[in-house]
Amino acid sequence: DARRHTVNYDIPSFPKTPQKDIQVNVDYGFMNEDPLRNDTMYFKFTLRDVAGNQSDTVTTKPVVAKQD
Repeated sequence: DARRHTVNYDIPSFPKTPQKDIQVNVDYGFMNEDPLRNDTMYFKFTLRDVAGNQSDTVTTKPVVAKQD
């Protein structure tokens, strides 16, 4: 069952720059998945400035949440 989840985060203002590193911490619990099964996911990020311009989309490599 491939489910999609969308989460919007407000990020602090930063100076105009063509490149910026941003760290996002995601609480796995918000996805309400089975805690007894491994889960593979990936994340897509875009930014939108105050004028409404949207950045290119950045997609992570697959991330595996392993259950012990």
